[in-house]
Amino acid sequence: MKINVTGSGPVSKSETINADTGSSQKKSESVTSIDSKETETGLEVSMEMEGATPDTLSVALTGRKLTVEHKKEEETRTAQDGGERVERTVEKRTKEVTLPCDVNPEKVDAVLKDGILRVNFEKRSAERVQVKVT
Repeated sequence: MKINVTGSGPVSKSETINADTGSSQKKSESVTSIDSKETETGLEVSMEMEGATPDTLSVALTGRKLTVEHKKEEETRTAQDGGERVERTVEKRTKEVTLPCDVNPEKVDAVLKDGILRVNFEKRSAERVQVKVT
């Protein structure tokens, strides 16, 4: 099954800002794979989220659009020339996945284990509505 990926993912960007000069250095990181598995009653979307913890992840569902954000901040302090040098790195990844079917927003479960985020959905059943013609 093919899932459309849009937005600023799956390539992550990180930026290092030099506290002494104020200059910044940007670099691209690896592309992350996204897989899906569909059954009669459900859908599972899994993606690599290396370095993520539940506290650094945000998962949201809007209609058929699944949005996963990972924000990681690091700070390194070293003594230098009688002062202190501080380097801060902020890495933010945003992935948006368009789901292939309607899902029940009340029945969503997300689990992060061994660097893999698995989001499980229950499919929304298609209801047939009789429309009266006048």
